[in-house]
Amino acid sequence: MEIKEYEELIIAQLNKVVEQIIDKGPNLTIAVKKGERVGDGISKYLENKFVEFTKKHEYFTDSIASPEGKTKNPFDVQTFFEINNHRELLWVDFKAINVDNDDTNPDSGTPDKVLTLMNSGYFYLVYILVYYKGNETGLDFVQNNEIFVKSYFLKDVSSTMRITPANQMQVNGFEEPM
Repeated sequence: MEIKEYEELIIAQLNKVVEQIIDKGPNLTIAVKKGERVGDGISKYLENKFVEFTKKHEYFTDSIASPEGKTKNPFDVQTFFEINNHRELLWVDFKAINVDNDDTNPDSGTPDKVLTLMNSGYFYLVYILVYYKGNETGLDFVQNNEIFVKSYFLKDVSSTMRITPANQMQVNGFEEPM
């Protein structure tokens, strides 16, 4: 298997798992006000569901969510992708994008986490974007450009990526990966 096919398979499988999570729970009772972001609550929901949905997955094994109450963890989910006797560590970072916000630049953590991952012998930090909109009772997961989920590796991030003075990576959530 060529590396491009391998990476496309990882992304396709991640999208499939998160789409299944959204299909099972398309609405959450997390209050949203216009212009407000509620990414932490959505992320924690997706983290726990991802672990649940990958307990007996064809490719993903040993998935763990970030520790409860800890906000400066280098990953939201750590999982292994296994195929053809190869086991690759993935760090997943969920990004919830409020489609009512014109310009959204979610925090993607510090560059230090990338170095930590690489120093441990691995490479794949993946961002999984989901889209939502507030409703009367909470929020609905919605489509953006006809998709509910967009996953991509840090190496494919758009040219809008920058590092803020607070040493946080940010990228426009509506831009396409490169």
